[in-house]
Amino acid sequence: MNREDWLDYFEAINGRIASEEEIAQALRNGEFQDEIVVTSDSDILDIVEEVEEAQVETKVQEPTVQQPISAPKREYNGQQEYSYTGQQQNFSTNPNPNPSFNQSQTTEQAKVIARGFWSWLVSAWKSPTSEVATNKYNGYLAFGLLALFYTITLFTYARRSFGAGLSILSSFTNNSSYGAYNPVGLPAFLSIYIAAALFIFSVIFAGFITKRLVYKDESFTFTKSFEWYGRLFSVNLLIMAISSLGALLGLYLFSIFCIYISFILFSVASTFAIAYSKNVSPMDMFYKYLIAIVVNSIVLIIFAWIEFMIVASYITSLIPSFF
Repeated sequence: MNREDWLDYFEAINGRIASEEEIAQALRNGEFQDEIVVTSDSDILDIVEEVEEAQVETKVQEPTVQQPISAPKREYNGQQEYSYTGQQQNFSTNPNPNPSFNQSQTTEQAKVIARGFWSWLVSAWKSPTSEVATNKYNGYLAFGLLALFYTITLFTYARRSFGAGLSILSSFTNNSSYGAYNPVGLPAFLSIYIAAALFIFSVIFAGFITKRLVYKDESFTFTKSFEWYGRLFSVNLLIMAISSLGALLGLYLFSIFCIYISFILFSVASTFAIAYSKNVSPMDMFYKYLIAIVVNSIVLIIFAWIEFMIVASYITSLIPSFF
């Protein structure tokens, strides 16, 4: 097929005239033969160079397909086994299928967080009011641990008090079934933990609202409030850890004394957090402090009502167990 016939055929098939690139590609593919008129030796050389350039370009543009290379088969336990080399597609969605490695990596991360929290706690004991850039989770960890230690202490006293009361009741009524079951169990522990966490959170949230609304401190974010109160309550964290340990060991007087000291420090730290603020508004500090007390008290009353409803609901559920 010559050039003119191929152009007519292309136009009839596609409904349009072929472009120069399509004509050159068809010529390289050998779909038609162009009529060449040779007039001299120089023309022959030019034609040979054009053909060689076309062949080189065709080789460059041709995609290379890599075929898998199979190695000789071998015997393994009486069965034939084939191995392949070269590039193979990895169909595994898990880049690290070893679960022990993931577990060790998680353990190492937990150790790093624990060491960082311990360093932060020691620095908080040395300087509770210092503001340093630390891990944002340190304040949340301090909040959770403080609520946990309060819960362990109160739960221990509640469980042993109910146990002693049921024993006395069984001795008066000659009914041994009262002392056989103690209703203060896991639900009581969870209820006390929720109440303790809400109480501490109410203090932190009230301080956050006071700092933002009354003192107009835009830098006091919600995360920073946990960091700030966590450092102020760091001494309480240590004292309540000792108190919970004393309650578990039966050292009741020592544990109660620690609780008393902890409540005093908790009140002092909460009051200091409200009074201490940067003077970023034109209002006098005395009036700002009065307004801060009012706002802080409103938030605490709302949360105290929620905590009372939780405790009252649980105590109400315990009443039928005595009858």
